[in-house]
Amino acid sequence: MTTLVAWTRTTAARSALDWAIAREYLLDRHVILCHVAAPADERPISRAALEDLAATLQQDRTGIRFTAELLHGDPAEQLERRCLLDGTLLVLGTDTRNEHPRRFEHSLGMAITQRGRITAVIVPVDAKHGAAHIAVGVDGSSASLAALEFAAAEADRCSETLLVIRSWQLTGIEEDSADVPSSRTDFIPENRRLRTLDALAPARERFPHLRVELRFTHGDTVHNLLASASDAGLLVLGTDVPALSRAGERISHALVMATHTALAVVPPHPIRPLSPLPTVGQGAPVSYPGPGAHPRPEITDRI
Repeated sequence: MTTLVAWTRTTAARSALDWAIAREYLLDRHVILCHVAAPADERPISRAALEDLAATLQQDRTGIRFTAELLHGDPAEQLERRCLLDGTLLVLGTDTRNEHPRRFEHSLGMAITQRGRITAVIVPVDAKHGAAHIAVGVDGSSASLAALEFAAAEADRCSETLLVIRSWQLTGIEEDSADVPSSRTDFIPENRRLRTLDALAPARERFPHLRVELRFTHGDTVHNLLASASDAGLLVLGTDVPALSRAGERISHALVMATHTALAVVPPHPIRPLSPLPTVGQGAPVSYPGPGAHPRPEITDRI
């Protein structure tokens, strides 16, 4: 899968380019530099400037092919349309340093992920390149199953461990109650484990040599994901845009503004979600997390 970098002459775009180069050393060895000249741009990047940059990169990094593409129009629409042509992976940078916490809500990355048609990787300026592990949040929804499929393929290509994270919570009343029997709370991790193994079965069959680690955490989803993926090279989440719209929620920019790990947002495939099993609590969906408390102790299982 070729990687396309949304190029904008910024430090954030440079971080996205560095991440894409590290990825392509192990894959197709082709990086596309793409700039979209929007109607409101006062100083758009010229095709000649893009081609010069691609040529310079080609000289400095042997083994990877760099090409340049210049598009015109709305950046979100044009980048989405370009990636849908051949399944190219879109990579964008985001500057999380000293920014207003609501800035990301109006960014290009948010606009594309809210449209929910292509997978996009959002790379913070201080993201780690070449770090071990590919982490993915799984909750059984069609979006998280698509995220699991993407993450498994990435981990297999890179010969890295796939870290599967499942976060869960009791209902609000049970969470604050001192009378909840321990047998009820002990049942939840095992129930989550069985459902996660069920979701993993297709990936294990497709990638028989894939190394997988399961991690179950109790508490706030955002903090759990950040803590669990702190040493990962990529954190993968699914997003079900219609469900978010109905619930009046959005993809949380809290993850992007707080993480130091590249974040891949994957739209759902037309896959039927796992059938819910009887539980004594409610799972914390990892597809659209929100802010909350610090993570509780976790359960780790290597398979």
